[in-house]
Amino acid sequence: MVVLSMTGRIKRVATDIEIAMSEVLTRLGYRYYEQYELFPYIVDFYLPEFKIVIEADGDVWHAYQRDRKRDIDLMSRYKVRVLHFWDEAIKKRPECITKSIQAEIDMTSYYEYKEK
Repeated sequence: MVVLSMTGRIKRVATDIEIAMSEVLTRLGYRYYEQYELFPYIVDFYLPEFKIVIEADGDVWHAYQRDRKRDIDLMSRYKVRVLHFWDEAIKKRPECITKSIQAEIDMTSYYEYKEK
């Protein structure tokens, strides 16, 4: 959803699913950014310390083929990993989402340590 701010500038309002994902990320305790620009894209969430992009996908807004092309471009340009989570999983199984994200972070930390 998009609304206008008091100054007339366009301001995006988070969806329910993005709010739920934000709560998951806050509980994990790592720094993250919402609606982060990785030119020419804007990703739902970005964890800079681990170079992880997280997309909270709803059935209505996401087209798999388009997302796949964008993900490949993001991985190539920015060397990030892109995780997609469907809205139903975020709403009904946030503990599983938390474990999945933590596992990805642990894997990142392991490979960074191994390379040193």
